[in-house]
Amino acid sequence: MKRAIFLMNRAALIFFAFFFLTHSTIFADSSVNYFPSNHRGAVSLNKDKIDDILINTYDLDNKSSEFNKVNVKVLYHTYSLEPDYLIVFLILKDSHSILIEKIDFGYDYEVLTIEENYKIQAEDLAQDQPDSKAECPDDTVQMVYYKTCGPGHYECTKTIKELGEYSENIGYKTEVLIDKSATISSFKNWLSCKNITLIGYIGHGSSQGFEFTDEFITHAYFSELSSNYLEDKVMYLNSCNVYNNPLKDAILDTGIQRYIGSKKTIGYATVFQCWLPRITSQNQAMTPALDTCEQEVAPPGEVGILGISGTGSDYFLPAEPTP
Repeated sequence: MKRAIFLMNRAALIFFAFFFLTHSTIFADSSVNYFPSNHRGAVSLNKDKIDDILINTYDLDNKSSEFNKVNVKVLYHTYSLEPDYLIVFLILKDSHSILIEKIDFGYDYEVLTIEENYKIQAEDLAQDQPDSKAECPDDTVQMVYYKTCGPGHYECTKTIKELGEYSENIGYKTEVLIDKSATISSFKNWLSCKNITLIGYIGHGSSQGFEFTDEFITHAYFSELSSNYLEDKVMYLNSCNVYNNPLKDAILDTGIQRYIGSKKTIGYATVFQCWLPRITSQNQAMTPALDTCEQEVAPPGEVGILGISGTGSDYFLPAEPTP
């Protein structure tokens, strides 16, 4: 009997040791996410080599690494299938803000240079698929919410669902898109809907743009929209550094009614939750309502980190009857 117990315990130890080792590998590999590419070079891309470069460069296999996740965009040489450089989006663990770096390659994935605090250029978007004409999925929807923090962010998911449920309960037809369904194409499609009054977002961002499951949307997209494309729409980005240029001015130039975002590497969804009932059910003006909510729920020393501005009324549009 004792021998049987010993063998069972030994088997259990072997199982857990194996699980720990494989889990550690999975943890390291899953830290790197590649944005999709339609370039013909993507078929032969050696992701193992790139994974090794990123894991070693940013210490991703160390649980004390300062980065929670890495998103990668690969750009290829014009006349070959070889990668030319990477744009690396580094998600910080402590603040969930995004650092952007560029890694230039030589022959056979040799790292030539690493450029920190990289500013995205027009050529970095040249290999993107041309945007198809945005089509509204449902013109009766009035509010749409996005959560792109990634799996495992329970509080983000809980908050975005609660915002969506509240909106439905007070009469707004609402869509909530979480993680895999929160794609850049769906965002562009919903923005085209004439009856959308509020776009809410919880995820990772920077002064250059903010992320979706499959891509990073940059200020360049908003710069190409017409000067009245977002009029009568309110956009609340609960994301780090998004109320800074060049993104801030690019969004404001679309004629948006009100744009709200964080000026620093932090944002508080509790402020969003406080603000929404005030501007809808209580019909308060959006700017003073945001100030009040920051005073009430933001931690001491963090009041005033949110910015709000726009070209339209400071009062939100009332809900219309849902068909």
